[in-house]
Amino acid sequence: MAHLGPDSSAFHYYECCGTIFNECCFRLQTWVIVILVVLAALVLLSVVISLIKCICCCD
Repeated sequence: MAHLGPDSSAFHYYECCGTIFNECCFRLQTWVIVILVVLAALVLLSVVISLIKCICCCD
């Protein structure tokens, strides 16, 4: 008898995991991970550009 996990949503899903696949593990949808990585990269890039502008252009 298969164990069904909680309901999935547009943002996450559950998949069988564990050594004998007897547990349900929470997973983010791939598109959510991509969006989070892109947002983190944009924030990091913004901070780096701001620091460069401050170092080079501050009087």
